[in-house]
Amino acid sequence: VKRLGRGREDAIVELRGGLGVAAARRTGCVGVWASRGKIASIGLRVMRGVSQHGFALNVENDLEPFDRINPCGQPGCAMSSAALELGRSVKVGEAADRFRLRVPGVVLES
Repeated sequence: VKRLGRGREDAIVELRGGLGVAAARRTGCVGVWASRGKIASIGLRVMRGVSQHGFALNVENDLEPFDRINPCGQPGCAMSSAALELGRSVKVGEAADRFRLRVPGVVLES
């Protein structure tokens, strides 16, 4: 299960190459991190040998609601987005297209 989660994190880190966002995994933390905070969250569930998994990549969204919670149970966790990291507008379609190029066969929903 951990390997599956790490694989999803690696795919998102790979996506940053196409968008120009420097991102990486952090030891002891789940998700993908950029210079200003957590840019992607990963979700996994395995029940009776069947996995359900997904991720949320912050592209160009309002990050203020994250100030009212502990994202992923991590107090003081700052959230970031591709737009914040790059200092420019980034559309979800742009991120999705670049992700599909790097991870063929993935189904994305926004």
